[in-house]
Amino acid sequence: MNWNAELPSEISVPRVNLHSLILDFSAVSFLDISAMKGLKMAFKEFIRVDVEVYIVSCDALILEKLHSCMFFDDEIQTSMFFPSLHDAMLHVLEKHKNHRTGDVLKDTKL
Repeated sequence: MNWNAELPSEISVPRVNLHSLILDFSAVSFLDISAMKGLKMAFKEFIRVDVEVYIVSCDALILEKLHSCMFFDDEIQTSMFFPSLHDAMLHVLEKHKNHRTGDVLKDTKL
């Protein structure tokens, strides 16, 4: 899909300048199969529109469950997981250091 193409006049979709999404999983203590399927679909949609998704502070048992349920594939990889928010932010800032303009934290949403 070409996201830069013009939309029909009756459809209005605001453009969002977003390159990365960091999700804090520190409060996640359980994921069932439905949650994993929904999460995987959401991740794939973000990847499809060129938004990188990162997971931080995920419990080891949750990560083991994701492995055992074949959650990971060519698009969704274990490299998306970071031990802390700080580690993920350093990764994102390093990866996008050439694209920075002005104050990086100006558009950060918590």
